[in-house]
Amino acid sequence: MKKLLLFLLQLVLSFSLFAYDFYAMRDTNLYDGSTFIKLTNISAGTEIKIDKIGTGWIYKNEKHDETEPAIEISYNYFNGYIPMKDITVKKNTLVQRELNYTTWMPAYELDTLYSKNPKKLEDYVAFYKRYNEWRKYTDWDEDDWYSSHSIPRFTFINSILRIEGINVFNGYIASIVTHTDGNAITINCVESVNDKFSRTIPDYFTDVFLAGKSYDLKYTIDGDYLYLNINDRKKIVLVGVKPDYGDALFKFYAHTITEEDYEKIIWPRHADGSCDYTDSPAGNRNRTVKRADD
Repeated sequence: MKKLLLFLLQLVLSFSLFAYDFYAMRDTNLYDGSTFIKLTNISAGTEIKIDKIGTGWIYKNEKHDETEPAIEISYNYFNGYIPMKDITVKKNTLVQRELNYTTWMPAYELDTLYSKNPKKLEDYVAFYKRYNEWRKYTDWDEDDWYSSHSIPRFTFINSILRIEGINVFNGYIASIVTHTDGNAITINCVESVNDKFSRTIPDYFTDVFLAGKSYDLKYTIDGDYLYLNINDRKKIVLVGVKPDYGDALFKFYAHTITEEDYEKIIWPRHADGSCDYTDSPAGNRNRTVKRADD
């Protein structure tokens, strides 16, 4: 009997820890994750229970030329994806308007791209210097880390902060926004890849976001930059993702990028119009680069 009660208690806890109550903010649709075709309609106000905040993407339009983040759900015997912008957590606290629907990436990615030396990434993501030590955690053989690297992306949508592509593990961290006040946000980290790997492996985000813990984020937006101060002890510098960054960084790490590709990059700028990336050494903010719309 005691074993049965213990099992039932563990079952209840598992649902309470890993099931989240959402609702549809507007009329929306559920899409097939493979074909991206519409499976069924979901009306505004519909309550949705999500067991895991696993995200993918859907196409924004019939031309299939632009995507948007989506969350995987089960609804009316269908399993598919619903646009993240169309749902929010019940009893939610919405993220501030200037952050909402925005995706950011670590500034060190562009620092590395600008240096034209992929190994510079090891200055920020230290475990790449010890690649063979953590290879045992993967099923990879003789590849190099350049082909394995994923660019982390921070996405704020409604009441969720999702960080995906956490370095080579390509995992994710999901947090629910629980409080906002001015330029401060409190999040409850509900899922984290950091809990699944040995933290003896150095990682830029190791021990930053762990499941079951709350974090206070203070932020400052400076032009294309977002500065995050986490629990007043760790600072992260992010930049707003532009469409050309992903392609340029992919080519860069694949060693196929050209000078022509570099010339097409629209580097981020600060609110005062200055740019960290010019023809002079990186970090010189006294000069500016030409905007695409100048």
